[in-house]
Amino acid sequence: MRRITTMVVLLAAISLCVSATAAGNAAAATTTPFGFGFTTFESTFTNADGSIDTQAGSHPANASFHVAFNINEADGKSIGLVREVVTNLPPGLVADPNATPQCTRAEFDAGFTGDCPRDTQVGTVTIGLWFGKGVTIEPTLELYNLVPPSNEPAELGVIYNGVRTFFNTVVRTNGDYGISVHVPNIPELVLVNTTVDVQGFQSNGPFWTMPTACRSATPAANICGSRRRSRSRRIPPMRKRRRVSRSN
Repeated sequence: MRRITTMVVLLAAISLCVSATAAGNAAAATTTPFGFGFTTFESTFTNADGSIDTQAGSHPANASFHVAFNINEADGKSIGLVREVVTNLPPGLVADPNATPQCTRAEFDAGFTGDCPRDTQVGTVTIGLWFGKGVTIEPTLELYNLVPPSNEPAELGVIYNGVRTFFNTVVRTNGDYGISVHVPNIPELVLVNTTVDVQGFQSNGPFWTMPTACRSATPAANICGSRRRSRSRRIPPMRKRRRVSRSN
């Protein structure tokens, strides 16, 4: 696993963004641990036996994307509220939205938890939420394959406490024609970390296809949010936190 230094870019006094690039499979990128930002951004594509998928043109069994945010060492609370995430997938990496049936917008919007058929689920999103000093909870949510708008190749969605969050996609037109995933209007939650897992083999065939050739472009993430008025503190590397499970 290669670790790559990234640049933290402050866009304004309140709103700010950070970006990272990571080269290769199972690669990680880290930011300098201060202010709003993240300590880790990594993506991993694995085979059914858990080994790293390095075969060009193959169909990995699972893709995992993990980000851990900067925290205040005094109470474990993340520094800032994440409002938007854009991830540029490497050129040649293909996701097939037809690998599963698709949930309609009416089904996704129904009621508090939605009414998407089970066979439209393509993976999960696990969110680490700050729940008091030194305590986080980590609910795992269903990630659904939605019927996309006419101007998007694919759209995924997740629901937490009745709030819908969308994973919009666009094909880049800068020459590499890779896919970018845009997650806007993230609910104002105190996120400590987030992991998105998308299964590779679905009911209608493989969801992921790895690039067939090596290219110079690298995966990249851009995360924007807002910082609280309290002063940020410099923090050490992430520590293990106590997990608390909600009772049903």
